[in-house]
Amino acid sequence: MKILIVEDEQLAAKRLEKLVLSLKNDAEIVGKTDSVESTVDWLTNNQMPDLFFMDIQLADGLSFTIFDKITINKPVIFTTAFDEYALKAFKVNSIDYLLKPINENELKNALTKYENTQIQKPNENSFAEILKQLTQKNTFKNRFLVTKSDAIIPLHISNICWFKAEDKMVFIYTKDLQKHIISQSLEEISADLDPALFFRVNRSYIIQRNCIEKANFHFNGKLKLQVNPVNNEDIMVSRDKANAFKEWWVK
Repeated sequence: MKILIVEDEQLAAKRLEKLVLSLKNDAEIVGKTDSVESTVDWLTNNQMPDLFFMDIQLADGLSFTIFDKITINKPVIFTTAFDEYALKAFKVNSIDYLLKPINENELKNALTKYENTQIQKPNENSFAEILKQLTQKNTFKNRFLVTKSDAIIPLHISNICWFKAEDKMVFIYTKDLQKHIISQSLEEISADLDPALFFRVNRSYIIQRNCIEKANFHFNGKLKLQVNPVNNEDIMVSRDKANAFKEWWVK
């Protein structure tokens, strides 16, 4: 099994390589690239690998653009720090995704899925169809409609600091700490938001990047966010999302 790793974070690439090799004796990492340009160059000058691991967001753009520059008809397992980013498309197809930081058991399951697709000899067009679905998911909501008194008003996302689930309802909090109820779940809202701007830090909160001032270390690997405007309730980044949050915050 010849594998190409496309990852712009060196430590993440090394960790992924180590995990793959520990799980599969027949795996061979034939190359590691860190950008769209370097990946296209590598593929132009080397034999196509059996399997790709691709980070979605690279230093010079989305990895999807690689497929516009060169024909790839081999399976791809995408990696991402954003669990909100077009993941539904992966779930209904043989191509998988891994959420950073990569979990060993999830990696093992993804490799098993790859092996099963080889036994079943899937139509290579299915991989192209997945990419088409992913690249079509390139528009996100700029406004949410809320009710105020006896009127419906639009709230632009630039004025939204966070979404909060409380008492079986979901509320939008604006930069002036106005509170508006919204008839969507956090899962539905996540699918409508640009993952470059918003991050779901725990089961109750989705927060906008521009409202975060700093993150303080907390107990058990959690992070406590200092936000502006000041929130009366602590906003915590859960331990299992702390690493992904840090990767998201610096992009």
